[in-house]
Amino acid sequence: MLTCFAAIINSVAIIGAGPSGLVAAKEAKECGLTPTVFEQDSTIGGIWKPDEGKTWDSMKVNNVRHAVSFSDYEWNDNANDYPNQKDVYNYLCTYAETFDINNCVQLNSQVTQVVRVNNKWSVEWINGHNESLSAMFDSVIVSSGVFTRAFTPEILGLETFTGSVIHAQDYKRPNPFEGKTVAVIGNAFSGCEIASDVTQTASKVFHIFSRPKWITSRYVKEKTSNRTLPSDLALFNRNILTKYKGLSRSECNELVNNICNALCTKQAKVCEELTILVPSSDPAFIAISDSYLRQIENGSIIPKKSSITSLQGNTLYLSDGSSVTVDCLIFCTGYHADIPFFTTDMQEQLNFQAEDPVQPFVLYKTVFHPEFPNMAFVGMARFPIYFGVVELQARLACMTFSGKIPLPTKEVMVEGVQAELALRSLLPRPQLVRGYMGFCDDLAKQIGVLPDFIQLQKEDPVLYDKLWNGPFTTASYRLIGFGSNRDLAMKRIDELVEYVGAPLLDPEYVYY
Repeated sequence: MLTCFAAIINSVAIIGAGPSGLVAAKEAKECGLTPTVFEQDSTIGGIWKPDEGKTWDSMKVNNVRHAVSFSDYEWNDNANDYPNQKDVYNYLCTYAETFDINNCVQLNSQVTQVVRVNNKWSVEWINGHNESLSAMFDSVIVSSGVFTRAFTPEILGLETFTGSVIHAQDYKRPNPFEGKTVAVIGNAFSGCEIASDVTQTASKVFHIFSRPKWITSRYVKEKTSNRTLPSDLALFNRNILTKYKGLSRSECNELVNNICNALCTKQAKVCEELTILVPSSDPAFIAISDSYLRQIENGSIIPKKSSITSLQGNTLYLSDGSSVTVDCLIFCTGYHADIPFFTTDMQEQLNFQAEDPVQPFVLYKTVFHPEFPNMAFVGMARFPIYFGVVELQARLACMTFSGKIPLPTKEVMVEGVQAELALRSLLPRPQLVRGYMGFCDDLAKQIGVLPDFIQLQKEDPVLYDKLWNGPFTTASYRLIGFGSNRDLAMKRIDELVEYVGAPLLDPEYVYY
């Protein structure tokens, strides 16, 4: 039986209680809205949930903790530069406690349908008692994530494989692979890291990939001073963006490949199959691992630049004509998004393509669709760094819903959708379609929290230098505007500048 609850004024339904849903709830409360967060699992945290999530025990984040944080909630001072799965989960839990988000979350609540009714939204869900419930909401934020359905490619003879087959989402620790010969398929972020992790117990690890990526590590070493810094803090600041200004996409690609070639000095020396020829105007593809190259060097990982054409029993036949015999397959082949709570017609209006790993939706600023002004999407696209973008998306959505800023005109949003469609049609397809810092600044400008750098350069050149030439931090979006917290922002900005030290003029780094 379907039970219906009364509508709540200024109410917003938020689907998913991962990082995106949690920050959306926090920003909704700050804007005076009443959020209800629907989470289908038994705990918050999204992919970072222990056991139920899509991470493994030893997994570290790819970006330094100053980037993997929300702009007004700091990590503990004793936290590692690159937190692990447990650290991130605990951070999200304390974030939810600090901002009293847990009271807004309905756990074990699977949303089954979202339908527009008289300019509001009817949300139906099944609770932990298997009861079907519904309620009306003034607005909806979809934050269920893009890592929804594990994707395993179809391979001739896969059903005949006599060993174990898992996807990266089911890999938790290397213990089950003790003494086994393992093939890891795919060399995106999870592929290189899982191949490295499983070497702790496996007798032999083959890593099979169709194209080499730039193998970067989490730290860089400055050539002249030999000081070591987290790569995010050393390599990324707003001044760097000026190097790309006015360049075509192919010219940008060539510049990025040249930079990666200068940083990744060990790669081709360690393994010929990892060689990437430069100059190249093709998009640069990157994977992050601190130990992968070292394990190739000592023979723990055997790389195979190839693809699987077929399987028979325990034998994998590869496109280069070779074959390998293994006990276990680990597919690190990505995910497809899934929004089963929307009708097929609704999905078509949203330009939804489940198989698109970067842009499953085509939206204005990745947040709004012109036809649905009281619906927003937070965390439903792929970004090089996650927390800062989804927080700005959430602020944009909630400030718009609460009337603190105007909704862009339909004409402006249609133009934005067309620009996103152009990004989707790029060939060759890049690993990611937008840069992190530039897109963050764009969203911040939309909501009135981006400092005026031209004015700042005249009135406060010291702060300008910190924000323009110092390490990038989303704390800069808490200096002005709604939701500002200047004291906290300056504390974080100053701490980062002090940590990095006096910036060198065009320092040369290599991956450590």
